[in-house]
Amino acid sequence: MADLIPSIVTRRLTLRNITEEDGPSIVAWRSDPAVYRYFLDPRPIDLAGHLAWFRFSYLKNEDRCDWMAWTRDGLPAGVFGIRRENPASTEAEISYILAPSLRGQGFASEAIQALLTYLSLCWGCQTAAAEIHRDNAASIAFARRQNMEPASARDGFVTYRKAIGQPSPVYIRADGNQRIGAGHLMRCLSIADRLRDLGRPPVFLTGDTAASGLIQEHGFFALSMDTPYDQMEQELPVLEKVLRNGRPQVFLADSYFVTKAYLQAVHALVPTVYMDDLDQAVYPVDGLINYNIYGGLLDYSDYEKTGARLLLGPAYAPLRAEFSDIRPRVFSGIRRVLVTSGGTDPMDFIGRFLAEILGKEAFRDLEYYCVLGRFNQNADRLRDQFRNEPGIHLLQNVTNMSDYMKKCDLAISAGGSTLYELCACGTPTIQYTLADNQLGAARAFSEQGLIPWAGDIRTDMEESFRVIEREMERLSAPGEWEARTAALQRVVDGRGAGRIARALLEIGGQKG
Repeated sequence: MADLIPSIVTRRLTLRNITEEDGPSIVAWRSDPAVYRYFLDPRPIDLAGHLAWFRFSYLKNEDRCDWMAWTRDGLPAGVFGIRRENPASTEAEISYILAPSLRGQGFASEAIQALLTYLSLCWGCQTAAAEIHRDNAASIAFARRQNMEPASARDGFVTYRKAIGQPSPVYIRADGNQRIGAGHLMRCLSIADRLRDLGRPPVFLTGDTAASGLIQEHGFFALSMDTPYDQMEQELPVLEKVLRNGRPQVFLADSYFVTKAYLQAVHALVPTVYMDDLDQAVYPVDGLINYNIYGGLLDYSDYEKTGARLLLGPAYAPLRAEFSDIRPRVFSGIRRVLVTSGGTDPMDFIGRFLAEILGKEAFRDLEYYCVLGRFNQNADRLRDQFRNEPGIHLLQNVTNMSDYMKKCDLAISAGGSTLYELCACGTPTIQYTLADNQLGAARAFSEQGLIPWAGDIRTDMEESFRVIEREMERLSAPGEWEARTAALQRVVDGRGAGRIARALLEIGGQKG
């Protein structure tokens, strides 16, 4: 069914499957004489005819997809389509009509480049074609700009083609938003970077479009299933069609909302790897990753019976390249403190901590570098609240996190992947927790004498502040600081994402 089509998100556009409600715009664009004069059937169309085609032809066609493009401002930008002869075809034809008011702004190129990527990575096509009337100078010039070359001619039309073939892709399923933060997505982006280094840039699949901008900023292709991120079985009809068409080499899932039924459906179509933190079930997968410091202590023996490959422990911590091969640190006193809260800060830890610590004479003269996550809802208020405090530096959209970690002498951080980044940098850290999934690592880091735990701020934030202050005093001693930084760097070497990327390709190669 043509209605089972994911949305495509680009830098400025969101392409969603056409609906009946799009009919008036499509009919208006298609009925412009300057447009239809170059069509195979050079006549205007009416709404009734379009809707009949939509209901009785388009929705029944498995080999055609048409998207309505929308700008970030909610303006309809045009209709863009692909079609092929049958599912086995290695060539597909592209077509488009751009809204007249948006011509000359690069929107058509942006959308067509996304469709070419979709054809390659989600339909497995080797070539893309466009049939253009020989007198349509504007479309010919456009095709040339897309590096399409004339290949054949018939009945006044010239077929332009472009080679687009790529190796079988890797698909990564992850989400990020204000409710769950960006941790799952960020660790998957680290793996994606390493896959790209290996010549295999992945396709990201999300439940909704909340994280699409972040994926785009990192240069990866993003598809949205347009279903609730926390009800993953609802996306299976669309996802299964995407998997059958794209035939990926391997599928990596990173979400706490997967179910056995979901992974069973995916595993039936593609080699599947799951990023696990909780060890709550035995899933039908070919590989399992738990890079947490306690990962190797959990009982995964049932997976060994199935032949699944296990990637366990901090050696597989999926950090960005900037966290590898960092030199040992030398103590020079506590002057700068890094404060992080993850992708979001629902309890306003950073604001409340700063208000508390600025009232303490022993700590108020330090510099505090506070990283506000992408989904931090308090950012504007915090900037206003601390605008007159020269020692408070509020940072957002940080792209060089390791530089700040190495610059700072001490860190106060929420649990999660950030702790492993701090280990790689050798930055002595005090941790706190604000989510259940952070508790296991918090206990393990604390029990192993690596990162003291100030408690769960959901229970008693004021007590967490008192613990943080005591630990700041303790870590000010040179001997304690030096022992801690050396111990942290022995735990994480920063190369885990590369190990995972290679393992994914090996699992896909063995099972595919």
